[in-house]
Formats: sequence, C-alpha cells, structure tokens
Amino acid sequence: MKEQNFYDVVLDEMHKTRELMNEEIHRRFGNVNPFRMTPVPEKDVMWIYENMASEDMNYARQKYGDQKVGEWIAEMEQMRRENNA
Repeated sequence: MKEQNFYDVVLDEMHKTRELMNEEIHRRFGNVNPFRMTPVPEKDVMWIYENMASEDMNYARQKYGDQKVGEWIAEMEQMRRENNA
C-alpha cells in the first residue's frame, strides 16, 4: 500500500467536512433572502444629503475613504440636477 502524505489526508478531510457544512447551511437557509430590504426613496436620500453637516461628512470620509465619499457626492449632485431639470 502506498503511503499517503499526512497533509493531503487532513486537507481532504477538511474539504469533506466543509462540503457537508455548506450543504447543511444551504438546506436550512436556502430559501432565505437576507438582502430583502426596501430601498430608501430618492426624496429621502436627497434630504439626507442636503442636510448633512460637515462633521457628518468628515466622519464618512474617515470611515469610507475620500474616494468613496467623492463618488457618492458626485452621484447625489447628478441626482439633484436630474430632479431639478
């Protein structure tokens, strides 16, 4: 009988265990939609953007980064232009 590498045996067992866990999770929670949330209306998003204080904007920049906040500001400005047109 050929000798097997211990690492390969353990790795195979881990993969089998993980596969069983994935199947069980899918069986139990397959019909659940965790992202079923109602979107915030554009009117409310614009109100939040327009009433945002500079401290709030600074906090958002610290938490999410300048680039992400800049993209959000650009998106809000475009939405404002479309609503005013």
